[in-house]
Amino acid sequence: QSSAQKRLFFLNQFENIGTTYNMTAVLKVTGGLGLNKERYEKAFKALVDRHENLRTSFHMNNEDLIQRVHADVSFEIKNISNQSNHLDSFVCAFDLSQAPLFRAGIHRTQQGHLNLILDMHHIISDGVSNKNLEQDFFTLYAGEKLSPLRIQYKDFSQWQNSNEQKENLKIQEAYWLKEF
Repeated sequence: QSSAQKRLFFLNQFENIGTTYNMTAVLKVTGGLGLNKERYEKAFKALVDRHENLRTSFHMNNEDLIQRVHADVSFEIKNISNQSNHLDSFVCAFDLSQAPLFRAGIHRTQQGHLNLILDMHHIISDGVSNKNLEQDFFTLYAGEKLSPLRIQYKDFSQWQNSNEQKENLKIQEAYWLKEF
């Protein structure tokens, strides 16, 4: 896990943190996407298979935070009715020890418009990653294939936690302590 993930995990442990670190998006479905729940689920399954962070959970082992990438996670798109309590209950706090740390729902408005609602914990994604996930999803939904990812986020985390990188940080820290 990266230092940012560690920070988010420990912040998430505060009482009543709720949905503070949820990243929720509503995508209006237009054009040829229509309502094909089976096709949406197939595209999401392929997306989850492609991106390890979408199969990740976090656990404490003594005093160490452990990130676990699961080989497989169960995932389904929820149908969300127009009742406000259904919409409100869709966006809720995540249990960081239970993968996946995102959810998706289909919501048809009273006017008949179709929305895809996504809710994801910030510990597994950020704004840039969300754009990449969105592009991958629509490519997969269109039935196109994506080439395998060359690196995953865990590769960055391993680099960030490497002895070489820790030594570089110590050198930078010493420099700035001396300057200030």
